[in-house]
Amino acid sequence: WTLVSAVPTPTTPATITNPGSASTTITGLQQGTYVFRLTVQDNNSPTKASGTDDVMITVNPQATGGGTAIRVNAGGSQQTNSLGVFSADVNYSPSPGNTYSVSSSIDIANTTDDAIYRSERYGTNGTMSYAFPVVNGSYMVRLHFSENYHTSAGKRIFDISMEGVKVKDNFDVFAKAGAAFTATTETFQVNITDGILNMYFSSLAADGGVDQPKVSAIEILSTTSAMAALNIGVIDRMNQDDGLESSFSLQKLSATVSPNPSAHTFILHLRSTSTKLVTVRIFDAVGRLMEPERTVAASSTILIGQNYRPGIYYVEMLHNNKKVIKKLVKQ
Repeated sequence: WTLVSAVPTPTTPATITNPGSASTTITGLQQGTYVFRLTVQDNNSPTKASGTDDVMITVNPQATGGGTAIRVNAGGSQQTNSLGVFSADVNYSPSPGNTYSVSSSIDIANTTDDAIYRSERYGTNGTMSYAFPVVNGSYMVRLHFSENYHTSAGKRIFDISMEGVKVKDNFDVFAKAGAAFTATTETFQVNITDGILNMYFSSLAADGGVDQPKVSAIEILSTTSAMAALNIGVIDRMNQDDGLESSFSLQKLSATVSPNPSAHTFILHLRSTSTKLVTVRIFDAVGRLMEPERTVAASSTILIGQNYRPGIYYVEMLHNNKKVIKKLVKQ
């Protein structure tokens, strides 16, 4: 087995575990398209006859759910900016389709993240589409646009559909942004029940369209998890004590988490004269619930985080209609 090509070029190489075996595992795959070649040689033939066959593997973005974001730089390469990491363009149709970009010297107004607006994917014969694998649930989809080709309104008009439902009719990027080379966004709420988030763009005359549809970048985030992550950030800023031992008071409840940081297990000590129960939930850094919530007595001791990987986590305690979230550091 050999690696023939990888698009886009991965930041770290894929590893073929057993290249000399008929079957093998491959590790280190990143989002993109890989072509691996199997070469078979007949050592018993006088000419050492051989043959090859190629296998193409497409690695999609991780199915999102529980807060994991999908961000794609449409028509361009991977970019990191104030919003996060936007992968190189994936999951589009038709393939290879059409892309367009302007010089890196071009300033895009109304944004500090110019790079994702300088590239775009545009339609073929008036249409294009995207299909992203996701966990069923409710999502926020934010599309990024900048009109980098036309210099007046009415030159590019198209519709946008999500899951077969038209969410934007006769959209004109220039008219929305007010000028060329100016960033603008459109945000939609979408509910997924079939494991695939489908987007369809049309500038067909039958739809009232003009020229070709386009998009500069795409963001997808689970609605529930987005709210959870936002809530965690706000609450944690209200309670910044991140020392080795974290303590706080909730009316009649006192709680201590130690050690913090920890390389193994955190011990949560709850002490109170209250008879009301405490609800304990633990989230990772992007708002995913790590385990089922626990309801415990206001005076109790529980172990948390035993099998968690190194990273940032948050323990949330609800008691007497009050909520506090503390940051945990797993080493």
